[in-house]
Amino acid sequence: MAHERFLPSLAAAMTEVHEEGVEITTESFTKLIDQVVRVFDYLGTVLHFAKSDMLTKNESLKAVQGKHKLLIDVVQADKAAGCATVKDSCARNLHRLVCVVTFMRVLLEKLAEGEGVSVKDAATAAYEASLAPIHTYVVRTAVWAGMYVLPSRASFMEQIGETEASARDMALRFLACSKEVERAVHHLFAGIDMPASTPSSNILSGLWGGGSTATAAT
Repeated sequence: MAHERFLPSLAAAMTEVHEEGVEITTESFTKLIDQVVRVFDYLGTVLHFAKSDMLTKNESLKAVQGKHKLLIDVVQADKAAGCATVKDSCARNLHRLVCVVTFMRVLLEKLAEGEGVSVKDAATAAYEASLAPIHTYVVRTAVWAGMYVLPSRASFMEQIGETEASARDMALRFLACSKEVERAVHHLFAGIDMPASTPSSNILSGLWGGGSTATAAT
């Protein structure tokens, strides 16, 4: 689907998940994440580590979607095994993946406020509302510094192949569904105290384009 425009593909994937109500299938959610993380291709290098990390987490869900058809099955299986909060468990990975959906929502919400909102301002607000709470201070500081090299709004629109008008239409389709989907996923973690991240030794190299081996350690 790489040849398809980003926002229409994103809106379609979100609509599919939303139509499932509270019984979200693992397959449809992983397809949504595949679309969401494409946004990092248009935001420069500062968040490349996030794309790599989230794709790895998404692959862990794809690996179990034949056995655990619904997201609730994923969480309950790890909860029963006593590993729901353990790093790299499918349940913890799911918890992190919904954060990137929140990032996408806040980014689009801010950009939809008007043409005067820069990508830097929108992305900063999105990061603070979603990924920052699961990152350490060192990671957050590096990301915030990198926000100053994000593309201009005009360049971003050109990269995703949209005009202001067409981008707004697609963004509103996504935004009409996103909060309900996020709430449905977060509800699966009721009673589970999910810990914050611990940094890996190579996280900073990942932040500055240090290679595919870097991870976000979330």
